Amino acid sequence: MKSVVIIDDSQEITILLERFFRRFNTLSIITFNDSLRALNYIKMNHTDLVVTDITMPNLDGIELLREIKNIKPQINVIMMTAEASLDRVLKSHKYDALDFIIKPINLIELETLSKKFLEL
Repeated sequence: MKSVVIIDDSQEITILLERFFRRFNTLSIITFNDSLRALNYIKMNHTDLVVTDITMPNLDGIELLREIKNIKPQINVIMMTAEASLDRVLKSHKYDALDFIIKPINLIELETLSKKFLEL
């Protein structure tokens, strides 16, 4: 079973994305509103795809991406943000994010990316 970890400090976003991914009956989904807790989970558990916000307290999404790629470079990561600056996009790609989604989230775009990266 493929595993998806969703990380956003907004509980509304994590609920929305969890409902979205539940449509794919073959996925294990876990959500976090705290990036440090998510990182600890990822370190100790199999994860195929991470969908994470960039702007978060404690550990921002760019730092989280860097940490994930240091410990488990095979994990696919999709970054989300409401504030799309060129600097953020470039940093996301520098640390090997697979893609970058602008909020409000286009669920059709997310579905296309998810199917591609999860091979659904």
